[in-house]
Amino acid sequence: MLIQNVIKNRRLELDLTMKQVADSVGVSEGTVSRWESGDISNMKRDKIFKLSKVLKISPLVILGWDEDIKNLEKAQTQLSIISATDPAQLSGKRLEMLFNVSGYDCLVVCYNLDIDPSYLDNWIAYNELPPKPIIDKILGVFCVKPKDLLSNSELAVYIQESKEWDNNSLIYSHNIIRIAGRDGSYRERHLTDEQLAAFKAMLDALPEAPDDL
Repeated sequence: MLIQNVIKNRRLELDLTMKQVADSVGVSEGTVSRWESGDISNMKRDKIFKLSKVLKISPLVILGWDEDIKNLEKAQTQLSIISATDPAQLSGKRLEMLFNVSGYDCLVVCYNLDIDPSYLDNWIAYNELPPKPIIDKILGVFCVKPKDLLSNSELAVYIQESKEWDNNSLIYSHNIIRIAGRDGSYRERHLTDEQLAAFKAMLDALPEAPDDL
């Protein structure tokens, strides 16, 4: 099905007017009309996420990646069961299940949503939570809530981080470090000003590696 038809049909299924969608996304009614006519090539990512939330579908649908709604709903149901019966299960296994059951390809998700694949690899393999903006993107992809994807202990960390984010005490977009290895791998982290200063001090204290290493 064409993307514009998905948008229109889903809006009608939810009994929403173009104006209601426009107000929720923060665009004009005419813009919604153009989207439903097929003019979506210049749709900004923030609008894609807002539109997907209003229409209650994955943003990957709007980005043009084919999805099986029934498989996604099956994955969401399984996640709800896990959340209710095993709240201590860490999110790495939950995320892996979501990908497996929904049929989503991890690399396609990362490419379309501009996510470094290493974040999801480490999340699934080592339960290493990525920064909040990436968690929020994944929540949007699978249309699930934090309390369902995250364990109780992880949820507490996420909530605290959300508060700090809202209070502007953590401004991730200002300080980003990337460490590259000789094998081509790299790790990226978002740091506060205090963390960045400590990291610089640690680097200054390290001796230079010999040239023949």
